[in-house]
Amino acid sequence: MRWRRRREWVHRTVLGDAMLASVGGERRTLQGLAAAVWVVLDVPLTVDEIVGELAVFGEVPDDLDASVRSALELLAEHGVVEPSR
Repeated sequence: MRWRRRREWVHRTVLGDAMLASVGGERRTLQGLAAAVWVVLDVPLTVDEIVGELAVFGEVPDDLDASVRSALELLAEHGVVEPSR
């Protein structure tokens, strides 16, 4: 399954955080792994592809796959990412 950003959200990256805003005026601030996952999702990606993109930034912990899955679940709960159809 591929994941993508929901189209109604735009963002700016500020000091490592992703600041999101929707057309309706909602705002979200993403930090840490959630911000990194959001940034690499400029195109729809699978979990394995996201892990590969994040590996470019340095050493990859053994549990990165599980951490990315958790981050995606959290981002989906907050309505900023969704499975790509």
